[in-house]
Amino acid sequence: MRIPETILQEINRNLSIVDVVSDYLTLEKKGSRYWGLCPFHGEKTPSFSVTEDENLFYCFGCHKGGSIFTFVMEMEGISFVEAVRRLAEKAGVSLPDTDQGFVPDKKSDALEQLYARLVKTFHYFLMESEKGRNARTYLQERGIERQTIEAFELGYIPADRRWLYRFLSAKNYSKNFLAESGLFSSKYPDVSLFSDRLMFPIYNHRGKAVAFGGRKLGSGEPKYINSPETALYKKREILFGLSKVLPVIRQKKRAYVVEGYFDVLAMYQSGAGGAVAPLGTAFTAEQGRLLKRYVNEVVLLFDGDSAGIAAARKSIPVIETAGLEGSVVELPGGLDPADMLKKEGQDSLIKSMKYSINSFEYLVKSALKEKSARRPGGEREVVAAVAPYITTIDSTVKREGCVRYLSDTLRIDASSILADLEKIGSRKEMERGNDKREEHVAAESGIIKIGSELFLMLAVIVNRASFAYVRSTIGVDDLEDSFAREIYIALEEAYRNGEESLESLIQRLDRQELKNLVYEKISGNEFSVNGESIIHDGVRAIRLQRLEERRRRVEAEIRESERKGIPIGEIRELVGEKIYLDQELKKGKGEKE
Repeated sequence: MRIPETILQEINRNLSIVDVVSDYLTLEKKGSRYWGLCPFHGEKTPSFSVTEDENLFYCFGCHKGGSIFTFVMEMEGISFVEAVRRLAEKAGVSLPDTDQGFVPDKKSDALEQLYARLVKTFHYFLMESEKGRNARTYLQERGIERQTIEAFELGYIPADRRWLYRFLSAKNYSKNFLAESGLFSSKYPDVSLFSDRLMFPIYNHRGKAVAFGGRKLGSGEPKYINSPETALYKKREILFGLSKVLPVIRQKKRAYVVEGYFDVLAMYQSGAGGAVAPLGTAFTAEQGRLLKRYVNEVVLLFDGDSAGIAAARKSIPVIETAGLEGSVVELPGGLDPADMLKKEGQDSLIKSMKYSINSFEYLVKSALKEKSARRPGGEREVVAAVAPYITTIDSTVKREGCVRYLSDTLRIDASSILADLEKIGSRKEMERGNDKREEHVAAESGIIKIGSELFLMLAVIVNRASFAYVRSTIGVDDLEDSFAREIYIALEEAYRNGEESLESLIQRLDRQELKNLVYEKISGNEFSVNGESIIHDGVRAIRLQRLEERRRRVEAEIRESERKGIPIGEIRELVGEKIYLDQELKKGKGEKE
């Protein structure tokens, strides 16, 4: 359902996209625009631009662009309607009720309210109920203090697996809604996924509870259960603890990535640094981009066992691709932060945080432990182990530095290492050749060839006040380019409805590649200078081209009539049309001269 134009205009008037984007990343003003590192792809040189006058953004690297509404949609993974609702709240704009055509995202709202209610309920069971005694004792044994428990709003859920369904049904939640809540078994709808567990609320970066993690008390498997994905919860995009440590990591520009819930709690309680944890997955590219909004450096702090080492190796290239500086802390004795806090205290944990090593040094060191460089072929295995990281490095200087370090460590000539790296890279390219070809075809299909008609209509979008002149001179049928026609139709609909905002116009375009092209041209200031002249010249050119086409058709019909021996009197209308077209062409060419 279309949002009223007046609402979009008022939000755009009351909010600056610079202020909105600055909540997510750092911007620097250069000339008439603001620049920053793109949050949608890893980069180290800013190509993400914000044009305040138009309230839009565009990345010249990944070609993603949009309005203030699009930006919030992309960053938060929400619908357009939900983005309007949030920005309206931020802008102090009152939204109309559903009778006037505005429909809020009721399912997301209801899920948020449900999870917020359960956080309080589970926390009460843990802190105040006799049923939560064992869970309280367990936390005390792990060395977790009350202040930390309350900060993260830890909870407890009773052992009766049907208690939760009865509790929520009594609160008038429907059967269908509960089935989609991520709290119950798909096979047995009234059976909770969680029972007799210590509950960890999982919040998104805005501090909204979107899921739960449950730790089993006593024996039994699995030890941990996480909520399944829902409309609110995508585990690849969320980091446990982020909203709680956001002030700390923003200030220090550094985040620690640890393995589990208790590690996050231990780091928080000790004051060793702001720590977050992935949720049952390896550290993902989405999580890397999320952290890039707030920090410049990520320090990995995984367990010292084989699983922890493997996780660190997988995470390091992700950190590099996200444009972050990476390092690794190895705790003594292979302990994790939670165990170290319990066994050696917070002072020892804080002290250990001071000793980190560069990500590449860690990769080489761990590869040398696993693959002896002294045996035949061992050096090549070490090179192969660190190759995935080296190939992600954009900086030639940094890449050469890594090769030199590897050369000195293995006592092998750098040129030999480079030769092996090239072979490894070529082999991997061959292995995924089909995928690459498909990607290339997809990329090519997104390229739009800009002819004279599309060039004109792009200029009109940048100078929208000129559309009144354009529509009085040429119509949509005068355009042959499908992209140009799509823009013309969108402009015409917006014009007739009195819609002036760029957002309303963009919503009327169907193809994403065309939307991106529009954002690129507006951001590039290509039509800002002499826009009126460009449009008048373009309209004349199209009009003359169509007149000439019509004259050629009329001339062909006259010749065909003469060939058939039709008297001149019977083709008087054709002759008259040719005379008119000759005069219009002379007039048009005279204006152009």
